[in-house]
Amino acid sequence: MVAHLLVCQENELSDNEVLAALCNLLEATVRLQSTDTSKKVKGGMESSIRLGRIRTNTFIYGFNVVPQDNNESSHLVPIPEEAEVIRLIF
Repeated sequence: MVAHLLVCQENELSDNEVLAALCNLLEATVRLQSTDTSKKVKGGMESSIRLGRIRTNTFIYGFNVVPQDNNESSHLVPIPEEAEVIRLIF
């Protein structure tokens, strides 16, 4: 609808002004979508923390992640051979 209004007013605006207005509209839309996605991801992470779920897509040296059912918390189980290295580091 906004693009239609800009096209209708084209005789009053130069091509550069129309293009700038469209770019500004697109930029604002992308910014809002990014902000919304960020809030949803952060909310999901905070919810997982409150529920005690371990969320990682990487290997945690010294531990195995034991997943539980949806309503229970995941937990870490030490790997004895790797735990010794962790103890030396910390």
